[in-house]
Amino acid sequence: MIFILVIKKETEGNNIKFDFFVGDRNIGYADGMIKGDTFEFHYIYIYEEVRKLGYGSAVLKLMEEELKLLNIKIANGDFIAEDDQTQKQLHDFYIKNGYAIVDGVIIKQLS
Repeated sequence: MIFILVIKKETEGNNIKFDFFVGDRNIGYADGMIKGDTFEFHYIYIYEEVRKLGYGSAVLKLMEEELKLLNIKIANGDFIAEDDQTQKQLHDFYIKNGYAIVDGVIIKQLS
């Protein structure tokens, strides 16, 4: 079975909201604000029931591609675990996806 992952993007001024879908099922969301050539994440969230299926990494890459089209050079945001996630699990997720964690902030230079 093949699933198609879709992100929907809404912009209002410098604010951007992403919703993530597999088929017609919403699996999570992200939002943040553009400040110069930086995108600051306010939230990145994948619903618990679909975690550990690879969707988080996939949507992160799709969002990064969308941000590059807007000439964004850096993506960053607060590093806060929620629900049953541990800081270690979240740390490993972001490191695996090319982010550094500095003083409680995730940060990645976008190519």
